[in-house]
Amino acid sequence: MTATEEKLPADLLKEIYVNGIDGTTGDYSLPPLPNAAWAAVIKGTAPPENLTDLKLKQGPARAYPLPPEVQDSKDLSKTGWAVVFPAEMEEKRREAIKEALSPLLQRRQEQAGDLYKVFEGESGYRMQGEKGRPESIREFYKRQTPEIRPGMSVAHLRQMPFYVLLVGSPEEIPFEFQYQLDVMRGVGRLDFGNDLEAYARYAQNVLAAETGAVQLPRQAAFFSVRNPGDDATLISDRYLVRPLFQQLQQPDPAAPLRFDWRFTLAASGVRTELERLLSGGERTPALLFTASHGMVFPLGEGQRQLREQGALLCEPWARGMPLRRADYFAAEDLGNVNLLGLVACFFACFGAGTPKFDYFDHPLSRTRNQIAPYGFTGALPKQMLRQGALAVLGHVDRAWGHSFISAGNNVAIEAFVTALRHLLNGDPVGFATDPGFNLKYADLAVVLSEDLKELQRDPTYLDDQELVQLWTANNDARSYVVLGDPAVRIPFAQTDSAVAARAAEPVTLPPVIIERLTTLQAALGPEPGAVYTAQATGAPGGDIRVDEAHKGLVNQDFAIQANEITESLKRFASRIATAIEQITEDILTLEVRTYARDDLKGIALNNPEAGAELRAVTFVDFDGDVRNYVPTTTAGVDEDLWQIHREMVREAQLNRTQFVAALAKMAGELLDTLKLK
Repeated sequence: MTATEEKLPADLLKEIYVNGIDGTTGDYSLPPLPNAAWAAVIKGTAPPENLTDLKLKQGPARAYPLPPEVQDSKDLSKTGWAVVFPAEMEEKRREAIKEALSPLLQRRQEQAGDLYKVFEGESGYRMQGEKGRPESIREFYKRQTPEIRPGMSVAHLRQMPFYVLLVGSPEEIPFEFQYQLDVMRGVGRLDFGNDLEAYARYAQNVLAAETGAVQLPRQAAFFSVRNPGDDATLISDRYLVRPLFQQLQQPDPAAPLRFDWRFTLAASGVRTELERLLSGGERTPALLFTASHGMVFPLGEGQRQLREQGALLCEPWARGMPLRRADYFAAEDLGNVNLLGLVACFFACFGAGTPKFDYFDHPLSRTRNQIAPYGFTGALPKQMLRQGALAVLGHVDRAWGHSFISAGNNVAIEAFVTALRHLLNGDPVGFATDPGFNLKYADLAVVLSEDLKELQRDPTYLDDQELVQLWTANNDARSYVVLGDPAVRIPFAQTDSAVAARAAEPVTLPPVIIERLTTLQAALGPEPGAVYTAQATGAPGGDIRVDEAHKGLVNQDFAIQANEITESLKRFASRIATAIEQITEDILTLEVRTYARDDLKGIALNNPEAGAELRAVTFVDFDGDVRNYVPTTTAGVDEDLWQIHREMVREAQLNRTQFVAALAKMAGELLDTLKLK
């Protein structure tokens, strides 16, 4: 067991998996973990796990994706740096964005030298690949000249550098491409639409942070929400935020902190506390970690999704209470604060963005559940980047307890600990996420792939709960993304004597730059698509309309138990059973008809009985009873025709028997697989 894992108490697991946590009193009264257990966790002397628990364990420390020759993740001359634009992006728009970003691009080119690359135009990312769909990472690699080889070495870095910045929306460069590329690279994204000033301000803020214009106090703050009666936030507070807060303050010989940091845990999860942390004043830390619900709105409320999806739900909202606009913190609530140098991590549903389709539809579904008019990045992190933040790490789609609870029911926060330790040591954000989140996703993907192969051979290899947990954990792990340049670092003061403070005013753009951006902005024309830009507003108030779908999703995100996907699998099986029942009802009684006709040339396929004489009818009931009907004529029954009719009846009976047997086999295998017998 690693130093960041602890077995959850059996009584808690029973509450989580069977009954759900009883929050009717608003009191979180689960038994505390014993101090001895926490001591064992911190010292790394906890007892070993059993073999089942090892299934999803990350194992010992993994080698970083960088090749052994690269000793310093901050040295871009060894790691390289690249920017990827959409291939379909209009040249005028692309050149305007490049000009707005030019201070950042020029700096990265100076730092990376020969390992600086720009993928644009024909070498950019294509939403319309050869197969008529967005291209995969493999297709993108294959299309380059020379073809980019998979793997990681100095030679590979010359083809595709380690740090990669995607410029564009998820509709131009999809989240799926970012996930795939991020497994072996450090990837970030900038998505300001046509807002050239936002690109320019971000570039200037990065330069200010990297050239010593800002040196922040070494302060890391944790903001954790505990909504009464809500199991998700109570569990994330207790089993993610508080252990993470404690763990980072413990010495770790394997990954020591090179600097002394001051760690603070917010006194409460009320909105005013979060406002202070994001005020740009003394309370605003260099590193902010939050855990809360992320707001989610139904598909029909597109503008509200663009403005407020992923906004952070705070206290004192409690489960069952009406949800007010004042209960959550959204992009428009930032005002004109200066967040220069901040790096933030949001553990919240839709904290970084929303895909067009739900990633957590059940695996057997043939259709995709659309949850947004199109994929988009979150308004809150984008507004933070506009106002000085260097990077925001967050989750796309819903975030789950699998992020910090393993399939073996262990508290497993290693990915978070590893990422934050790297950030606190001054490593680039794109590198900090690799040893934890990206490699965890890679590990889970390998395990899932192998288990699915075993399931093909042996349907009893995993039960439905194990399969759903593994599948959900895999999707959850891949969906952490970086918004911002992946090569940025927290600009903290590295000596106690340094003047460490955030300027009261944001970095200003020279008038000549503003004038040039205004000219370029006018030439670009209207924004492509409905892109929301936050506007500063007064204090929000009033109740918000919350429909049933919204209520349900608010209380489902990062749930621990085998979730609605299990129920979806069962509903899928139920639908199959219903379909089988309807089909079998149609074949309970066979009906065989034989017609005679003098002229066969006039038979119409759509109406073969027209002009024909019915000569024999047979009904065969499911219990074996047979009823024959033939015409009463003085000439008697035509023996040749009757022989043909009897052969048709026997063939129909044989086909029905085989069909029923196939249905029974299919239903039995399905029910065996899903353990629904």
